[in-house]
Amino acid sequence: MPAKAHTPAFVARALAVLAANDGSLKAAASELGISRSTLRGWRDGRVPRSTAALSSEERSALSEEAGESTARQYRDVKVLYIEQLKKPEVVRASSALQAATVVGIMADKEARVLGKPTDRTEHVLSLAEFLGQTFPSTLTVNSLALPEERKP
Repeated sequence: MPAKAHTPAFVARALAVLAANDGSLKAAASELGISRSTLRGWRDGRVPRSTAALSSEERSALSEEAGESTARQYRDVKVLYIEQLKKPEVVRASSALQAATVVGIMADKEARVLGKPTDRTEHVLSLAEFLGQTFPSTLTVNSLALPEERKP
């Protein structure tokens, strides 16, 4: 059986999904319905001829478009689940935790595919450190990055 021909747009989307899954070949291949070895080859630069024939500008534009499109899809799923969480019958059900988990995962994937941070770590100097004392005290804050349109 001959290999399935994948369009340059699909290859770009697959690489965006791989980025959204933090490089996990297993998760991205499962989401896309393709084999890990195919995805690994594309990640390593072994792309179909139709994709390799594109200029670097065309590949860059296609990659940016695929990233934005994939981020929109994750955002749409996230919004659907957020709407579900507003329903009292869902909140009372055990699936509310599952819906909240999906919202978090989609927000994380959306941020990753757009190249934004998925959390933030800050180190804050204590007054003693500021004044030159020897006992360090740091505060680490981790928070999920909100999409740009929702930031205050």
